[in-house]
This record gives sequence, C-alpha cells and structure tokens, in this order.
Amino acid sequence: MRTIRQRIGAWGEQEAEYYLRGKGYRNVARNYRIGKAEIDRIMDDGGTCVFVEVKTRSSDAYGLTETHFGKAQALLLLDAADKFLEEHPKIAEIRFDLVAITGHKGSFRLKHWQDVLSFPFELGL
Repeated sequence: MRTIRQRIGAWGEQEAEYYLRGKGYRNVARNYRIGKAEIDRIMDDGGTCVFVEVKTRSSDAYGLTETHFGKAQALLLLDAADKFLEEHPKIAEIRFDLVAITGHKGSFRLKHWQDVLSFPFELGL
C-alpha cells in the first residue's frame, strides 16, 4: 500500500508529464531506477533527451518546493542519467529539467526550469 507521500509524488509526476506532453515533449521512460538513483521522467524534446526531476509538495510551509532539490539528489540524478546513456549510446543531446508542483488535485502551481544542472556542477535555479 502506498503512503500519502508516495501518492502525492506519483500524482505530481503524472501532472508534470501531462504538462510536458502539452509542450510537445514525448515520453521515453517513467521512473527509471538504478540502485538508489531514480529519474522521474525521461522525455524527448525535439531530439534532446531530457532527464526530468519532479518535486511535489502540498504547500510551501517548509520552503518553496523547488528548494527541496539539492546537490545530493542532483548527483544521484546524474548517476542514473549516466547509466541510461550507457544503455542508449546514440543519444547526443541531453538536458536536465526540474518541475516543481505545489498544491493538490484541482488547485496547484507548476513551475518548470530547463537546464538546471551546469558544469562545473551547480544548481541553475
């Protein structure tokens, strides 16, 4: 049985996918996992492989939703993306996006940042 937190997260990931598909992105994979590392959505944006992290919170009571994506989690995302790219060596263009959703079904705010990871590593929010 899923916890409330897991249900909120799954709902947020689905809303993020709906949003991105509405922007013309095509879904490639959902919840790609390697060990502790997971990529919520892998999407194609006109030939660019986009690794999407989705953060969902019911409110901003503990800070803005997007601030819950930190360096440790970004490093796990990079590890998972590296494994995915090893499995798909023909991918040439990549990007890391963040979608932050705050609220609940029927009443939520969605923010989307493209290219949130830059090198040398820093969060581009």
